[in-house]
Amino acid sequence: MNSNLYPDDILHYIVRLSKMLNKNFDSNLEESGLTSVQGRSLLYIWRNKNIGVTLTQKELGDFFGLSKSTTSELIHRMKSKDLIHTEIENKKVYLLLTEKGLSLIDVILKGREETVKRLESSLKPEEAQLIKNYLKTLITNVKGEE
Repeated sequence: MNSNLYPDDILHYIVRLSKMLNKNFDSNLEESGLTSVQGRSLLYIWRNKNIGVTLTQKELGDFFGLSKSTTSELIHRMKSKDLIHTEIENKKVYLLLTEKGLSLIDVILKGREETVKRLESSLKPEEAQLIKNYLKTLITNVKGEE
């Protein structure tokens, strides 16, 4: 295999790590029938509800950087699995967890914790924080170009 096809740049490593983390999280959620995107979405809806914020479909899509159509498909799949229901008010689609969706939060938290633990296993806390700060900066840089 030609190593020139896989450049040694930051984009390559970020994309590769993202795919590996999704695969790891998918595997941690496999028994629940959720994908990593569904698990992260349910967790985000739940966390916001706990601080008194009912998320809209647009806010969920914006947070994860998803297109409108991808967000709509995600919402449709989660509704068909009876994980969420929606309420429409003033042309905004609000997302609410169902009892089934709420019952999976502990499984999602455990799967997320296992993934994070694996990710940070060889890092000191200050190294993990430094990486997090760098990633936030990179996200801001790329967002500015959109």
